[in-house]
Amino acid sequence: MDGGTWYQEACISVGLEHRLHSPYEKSIVERTIEYLKDRTEAFD
Repeated sequence: MDGGTWYQEACISVGLEHRLHSPYEKSIVERTIEYLKDRTEAFD
């Protein structure tokens, strides 16, 4: 986490649950986003 103290409050204000993810979960999400970005670059 980057030390932001406002995340919990922001989530509550929009009705979301604030969760912290493991480094493993973060890496899966980052790889998925990179894959999608690479695939959509082909449309340019």
